[in-house]
Amino acid sequence: MGTKDSSAEPPLPSQKRERSTDTLHLEFFNTAQERKRINLQISIPAQTTEREEKSSSSLFSSSPSEAALVASSRPEEEIMGAPATLLPPPIPGLFFDPSLLIPAEFADAVVKYCLNTYFTSPHVNQIMLFERAPPPSPSSAPSESTPRLNEDDVGSGLPPTLTTLLSTLSEILSVSLPPSVHTLLFPRAPSRARQAIINLYHPGEGITPHVDLLRRFGDGIIGVSFSSGCVMQFVKQERQPEAGKECVDADGNRNAVDSQSSNDQPVYDVYLPERSIIVMTGDARYRWTHGIARRVRDYVFLKGKQDHDGGEWIDRKVRLSITFRWLLPGAEVVGGDNPDLEE
Repeated sequence: MGTKDSSAEPPLPSQKRERSTDTLHLEFFNTAQERKRINLQISIPAQTTEREEKSSSSLFSSSPSEAALVASSRPEEEIMGAPATLLPPPIPGLFFDPSLLIPAEFADAVVKYCLNTYFTSPHVNQIMLFERAPPPSPSSAPSESTPRLNEDDVGSGLPPTLTTLLSTLSEILSVSLPPSVHTLLFPRAPSRARQAIINLYHPGEGITPHVDLLRRFGDGIIGVSFSSGCVMQFVKQERQPEAGKECVDADGNRNAVDSQSSNDQPVYDVYLPERSIIVMTGDARYRWTHGIARRVRDYVFLKGKQDHDGGEWIDRKVRLSITFRWLLPGAEVVGGDNPDLEE
């Protein structure tokens, strides 16, 4: 997730889909014709010409047009069980601190840029962007400890808004992550390319529990929530999934297999507030599924509330999520002849 050249190319929009339904192997096709599988090599970096700005306020307010964009399937039935927590669960390799937030003004700028650049069509709810891995060179490694993440980096290719977001994340997380994890996520001299996947969720939408593809993405995943919070559920798998024996969805994820987990496996519901950051490494990345139920609101524990269990319903709004993942070698080729990449 080979390269052709460094010329600017537009990002790849995904067709509107229900994120919580059964999934298919990653294919690109014309919906007006029979599905025809093609080999696609994604050029890195993927650039786009910024479109003419239009008002984005309608996406974040209640209006008749918003209802038309909600997933066609009915949201899952609301069951008032134990409320979700704002505390980090005891999952090895998962790092979450609800007090560490992206600055509000910058978060608003990120949302505005993404909506006006990538989501001008109501039929698009996902964008994948790719950066170019720096060529190996003895002189390419910076001497200072600060990651090279600005827009002038030779190895970039992501738009300046996202490289600035990476720099902001590096600074915020430097106070909470172990040094080894921070280096994994923000190396001084990256040797691999990143993928940035941007998803737009309307109330009632979610994503099937999954583990990100084992042969396409490496260790170390960063997720950021914008404009709305939601509950993310983590379920432990009885055994680590085997690469190549996975059902792949349009997001490039391995869907959870029923035989991989049982009812007595640990389950944690964690509320991710607006502007919060979550990091998955090690066991959290490989041995736990993560998913979002299709609901219009979430039941969350809030300290000081009068309910007997401290729970309160929090309505979902339109939510923008940005996830950064490391691409493994050859992962930028989709639908090629390499069976190891056809998970």
